[in-house]
Amino acid sequence: MMLVIPFPTKRRRRPHRPGIRALFAMRRAAGLCPECGTAPPEKGYPLCATCLAIRRHLQKMDMRDRTALRRKKGLCTRCGNNPPEPDIDSCLACATRDRAKALRNYRRSSAMRKASRLCVRCGKRPPERGTDDCGQCRDQQRHLRHRAIPCFPTRYTVIERRTGEDHGTWESLAEVAAALAYAKLSAADVEIFTDASPAYPLTLH
Repeated sequence: MMLVIPFPTKRRRRPHRPGIRALFAMRRAAGLCPECGTAPPEKGYPLCATCLAIRRHLQKMDMRDRTALRRKKGLCTRCGNNPPEPDIDSCLACATRDRAKALRNYRRSSAMRKASRLCVRCGKRPPERGTDDCGQCRDQQRHLRHRAIPCFPTRYTVIERRTGEDHGTWESLAEVAAALAYAKLSAADVEIFTDASPAYPLTLH
């Protein structure tokens, strides 16, 4: 049976009522959701499934409305303070921060998977000998049924010319530029290898 939740169309602030904190505390002590007081909270969350879904829905509405308003005003959708860069919705400072964060997360996850002797692609299986990816991920790239089928987007691998260091594989030139900026390298210092399916430009993406 599917649970149907009557999502509100806009956020309504809860009016301040005396004793609301005491009511919430009493419901928590009874092992109930503090919002509705009728169902136990989800495991690992303070609210029940219904109240949690409604709260997430309202948060998405707030984010969507805030993003639309900032875009309408010609401001960065991230901070709302500066004009965005051409062809993107973020200003230079936010885009640089987001790309640097993505690069740190990628390097951290890759290092953790390598230290755990797991495939850097899926993180589920041990890698093949002499490689960083497992046989299944490698076969997925090489299998006959994937040839000329646009399953994977273009990816760019950055290799430093002087040292041969691998600075990661990225899915866009913007991420490549962020990786170079993070490593304090120029385009002349690296060699960029492209891995693309010949039929990928023909797909809807």
